[in-house]
Amino acid sequence: MYLEKQKLAPTTIKNHIRNLASYSDDYSLQDNETQTIENLKQYSEGSRRQTMVSTLCKWRTYKNLSVEELHEFLKLSIDQTIAQNKITSQQLDLPPLSHFKTKLNQFYKEGNFKEFAVLYLLLTFQTRNKDLVVHIQHTKSDFNQGNILYIRETSVVYIRNDYKTFSTYGQKKYIIYSKKFRHAISSLEGLLSDKQTHKQVQKITGGYSESDLMKVSVKHADSIGKLTKISKHRGTALDTISGSYDVL
Repeated sequence: MYLEKQKLAPTTIKNHIRNLASYSDDYSLQDNETQTIENLKQYSEGSRRQTMVSTLCKWRTYKNLSVEELHEFLKLSIDQTIAQNKITSQQLDLPPLSHFKTKLNQFYKEGNFKEFAVLYLLLTFQTRNKDLVVHIQHTKSDFNQGNILYIRETSVVYIRNDYKTFSTYGQKKYIIYSKKFRHAISSLEGLLSDKQTHKQVQKITGGYSESDLMKVSVKHADSIGKLTKISKHRGTALDTISGSYDVL
């Protein structure tokens, strides 16, 4: 299939097929671009419309059909989704991002450095639980196994080889320049153990899951650039973020 050639995650491909089938139940895939846009306007503004527009863009590109106007409509749909995501924390029933940043600073001040490091990675890279099972090392070695925090003189390299979508996105490597983070992990050997990671995360966050923090990050993103950054950090397609972390 054309999406498999793009090496997309199985979940992304499955969602695309489902959305394409749903669309074709009501509308013709053979409609011209103008009519296709009119069809897509029947979906409610927000993540659902954005997902369907993206689906049709992929389909029409594969069929070598015009997509110029659809791409513009996709940009508009993304902007509308972002605007709708700017809702109150009461509606979300989740604390605002500032709540977790306050908790982060508190951990550091109290010397709870493991908790600080875990929450820092959750908020900065929108990690999953598994990504937080890391080995901390001070010397350079083979970085192709497991998840590693390599402490350098003025920075830390965060390397992920063991995460959910590794087969799609491969090794992820980020350089962290935060002096607080480097200091916090300098005396640690690792972060989470590989047993019941969800419970370890919830104990640190005050009962919230990594998925909850992901939703808070998505809600706080106020531009397509920030959503794209979240997508790259987590190793998740934008379509999946729209469908799985819908905070509306």
